[in-house]
Amino acid sequence: MPPRSPLPSPPRQRGVLLVELLVAFAVLAVLAGLALPSFQLLIRLHRVRTVVQDLQSDIVWARAESIRRATPVVLRFEADACPAAPTEARQRCGWIVFDDTSRDEIRQDDETLLRSAAAPAGTTVRYSAGSESVAFDGRGNMSKTGNSFTVAAVGALPQDPTTRTLCVSSGGRTRVEQGSAC
Repeated sequence: MPPRSPLPSPPRQRGVLLVELLVAFAVLAVLAGLALPSFQLLIRLHRVRTVVQDLQSDIVWARAESIRRATPVVLRFEADACPAAPTEARQRCGWIVFDDTSRDEIRQDDETLLRSAAAPAGTTVRYSAGSESVAFDGRGNMSKTGNSFTVAAVGALPQDPTTRTLCVSSGGRTRVEQGSAC
């Protein structure tokens, strides 16, 4: 019997069909659409945490600086901290730390500016009534008690999961609480 010739194999497919490619892109678009809201929440949370950590570190630094200099040092929320912000947003957009030789918790022209910080766009800092500043005497003791600072994303409600409150004790210790209460 003569040898059989092998059946011709079907031609190999190379690449992908246009329909397959469109289906893959459609699935990818749906998955990206589902992930986007939670990613935006993560971005807001990161911004708020960054502001809280910066504020917390500057409060600790201000206390240490008051002890080192043996003079009053104040951390105060000021419009001067971020002059590029729109007028209505300047009040709570940042803070300054200064050597308070006049002991009035308001920076005068002759008082040394030690630090200045601006909160990133998209965040606000609200301070408890009457405590727009944290003042330390030359021994590191606070002049006022019950200071708290609530940091939130712009437009966030107090129960928003990204809202954090920085509570400052009379000894200058800080702790962070989720929500808007200490």
